[in-house]
Amino acid sequence: MDKNRFSYVAHGHLPVWNPVGVSHLKAYLSQLVLTEKSTVLDIGCGRGQVLNLILTRHRATGIGVDSSPFAIGAAATDFADLVAAGRLRFFERTFDARDYDAASFDLVICIGSTHAAGGYLNTLRTAKRLLRPGGMLLVGEGYWKCSPCGEYLAFLKMSAEDQTTHQGNQSRGVSEDVELVSCSECSQEEWDAYEDQYARNVEEFVRANEHDPDVEAMLQRIRPWREAYLRWGRDTLGFGLYLFRVR
Repeated sequence: MDKNRFSYVAHGHLPVWNPVGVSHLKAYLSQLVLTEKSTVLDIGCGRGQVLNLILTRHRATGIGVDSSPFAIGAAATDFADLVAAGRLRFFERTFDARDYDAASFDLVICIGSTHAAGGYLNTLRTAKRLLRPGGMLLVGEGYWKCSPCGEYLAFLKMSAEDQTTHQGNQSRGVSEDVELVSCSECSQEEWDAYEDQYARNVEEFVRANEHDPDVEAMLQRIRPWREAYLRWGRDTLGFGLYLFRVR
C-alpha cells in the first residue's frame, strides 16, 4: 500500500491535515503582517489549505512543497485560480533547502511536517537561513505530555528522545536564537476531532470500495492506530503551534 495514498484517504477533506482547528490556526495567521511583495513557503504543505487561508487574507505569493502526488494533485485542483493568477505554486518533491536562496522568504510554515526538513531543530535552522530579517516561522510540532510508556514507543517506532515537552519545543527555538512570538497547545477537543475523522474517513472508504486492493492493508493500519490513540495517545501525545521571528 502506498503510504501517500493512505494519508490522502485518511485525511480526506479535513481542512487542516493536523490536529489544529481552523479557528485556532486563523488566530495565528491574524498575527502575520504580509504584503503583495511577501513570499511564503510551506514545507509539507499537504493539500495546501494553510497556504490558501494565508493568501485569501493577504496579497502575498506562496510556494507549497510536498512529496505526495495525491496531496499536490488535489491542491493544484482546489486552488487552480490562485495558481493561474501566479500567486501560488505547488511542487511534488522531497524538500531540499538547497533548492532555495538564503533570505528569500518572509514566512516559512511547517505544521506537522518537520520530518520533511530533517526534524524540529533542523527546521528551525533551515528557516533561519531561508527567512529575511524579521521573517517568521510558524511550526507545528508534537510533544510528550507525559513520559511515554514502552509499549506506545514500540508501536510508534520511536524513542523517548525523539520528542521533548511543550516547554522543550519553546526552549529549542530560543536556543537557536530566534524570538518566540507566541505558542499554544492544541486542545483535547481538537485532537479528538482530528483522530475521529481520520479513522472514519478510512472506514468509510473501505465500505464504499470493498474491491480496492488496498482495503485490507488500510484496515490493518487504521484499526491498531485508532486503538493506540485511545489507549495511550490521548494522555501522552500533544501538539503545539510555535510562531518564531528571525532577528
